[in-house]
Amino acid sequence: MEASETILALLADRAAEATICPSEVARSLATMASGKSSAGGVAQHDAGGSCRS
Repeated sequence: MEASETILALLADRAAEATICPSEVARSLATMASGKSSAGGVAQHDAGGSCRS
């Protein structure tokens, strides 16, 4: 999977008005590059939607 496909997959898992944070993209790309499976695409965000990384 290429970086653009990874980003589109992350966005597809969100509600229409939701966003993804840069650190979430970086974690997903790093996981992809290392060949390890991701944590089921689960984002590390708090209840307000803020990134917790």
